[in-house]
Amino acid sequence: MVKALERSEGGECDPPDSWCYWRREAAFYSSDLPASLPTPLRAPRAYAVTETTTSCWVWMERVADDLVETWQPDDYHRVAVAAGESAGTQLAHGRPPSRPWLVQGFMRSVLADGGLWAGLMSRESTGSAWTLPLVQESFDRVDNERYDSLWARRHDLLSVLDRLPPVLCHNDFHRRNVLPKDGTAAPVVVDWAFAGTGRGRHRRGAPHGRDALLLRCRREPRRGSRRHRLRRLPGGAPSGEGGAGTSGWSRWGSPPRSLSGKA
Repeated sequence: MVKALERSEGGECDPPDSWCYWRREAAFYSSDLPASLPTPLRAPRAYAVTETTTSCWVWMERVADDLVETWQPDDYHRVAVAAGESAGTQLAHGRPPSRPWLVQGFMRSVLADGGLWAGLMSRESTGSAWTLPLVQESFDRVDNERYDSLWARRHDLLSVLDRLPPVLCHNDFHRRNVLPKDGTAAPVVVDWAFAGTGRGRHRRGAPHGRDALLLRCRREPRRGSRRHRLRRLPGGAPSGEGGAGTSGWSRWGSPPRSLSGKA
């Protein structure tokens, strides 16, 4: 298959370290990173990359989705463990890769005031998703209170992520971009347009475990209404932590206070 990339207007996505750098995926597949991703994750095989000043074409392996039905909790658990193993292998064997086109501080870029996700997630913004009836119906009073509390604390939570060791991170690790294949094959991760890593001296960027946290669990209808709720993973969110442990990384220690619920 071929994936076409087009340079956008406005200039925001021109700098190589921008969160939306338009040719990042072409640079990724032109590099040695796809072939050197720590198992058990892998990227599609790239056959060729062709470019002009305003367009890129990435010729790559076509990967079928073996789980065309809704993911079950075990599927989320398996993929989260795989993400943790991959991150743990990087941590156990040295520093993350460094390339000028890998995005830095991705979460801060999109969650900052005026950022892409902030514009959708803030109740006060003009283009807020909260104006959509479906979104309003999907959150009851308790859900709204929890969301508002998390949104108000987002900068504190990002500071906690800043203190974690950096690794190469996909930054868009959700159901449509992860093809888990059958029960034994390595999950294939597609769409590396936001790939990034933290620089060691700043200890910022993409910490271990964040890809696992970006996994979105399937939603189920609430009985008697159109509202939905997130289904919890078996054993809770730290599935990626278990994977990192099996890869040889053993320096997790105690979770930061802000993540342990004691802040």
